[in-house]
Amino acid sequence: MSYPFQPVLKRQTLDQLTAYFRSIAAQFPDSRFGDNIQYTMEEVGLSAFCVFFMQSASFLEFQRTLQSAKGCNNASAVFGLDRIASDNHIRSMLDRVPPCELSSMYQAILAALDSGGHLAAYRSTRDDLL
Repeated sequence: MSYPFQPVLKRQTLDQLTAYFRSIAAQFPDSRFGDNIQYTMEEVGLSAFCVFFMQSASFLEFQRTLQSAKGCNNASAVFGLDRIASDNHIRSMLDRVPPCELSSMYQAILAALDSGGHLAAYRSTRDDLL
């Protein structure tokens, strides 16, 4: 299987991985309709993706604090997010997305880690990935 980024874990790859995830999240099913749409599914999905990198009890509050103190925040600087949905809104929107929507992203990340030798210690004696 071919992925849109080189399986080497560097800054360039993070940008490629983020762009790939954006394209996946933009296609998440969205049951909303009308004018009551403040954030796109891409923004919601990417906000959730950011949480794994910026571990904080309240991702949004942490980013707001950074913005106030430093004049910028990680969600914007690292992931290119201009707006961040609230934690509750992110959960509410993503609860509706079937896990299979993330299968290709999971496989891409796994392939990147595996090709870089980062998963060697997680292989069984039969070479199965644990």
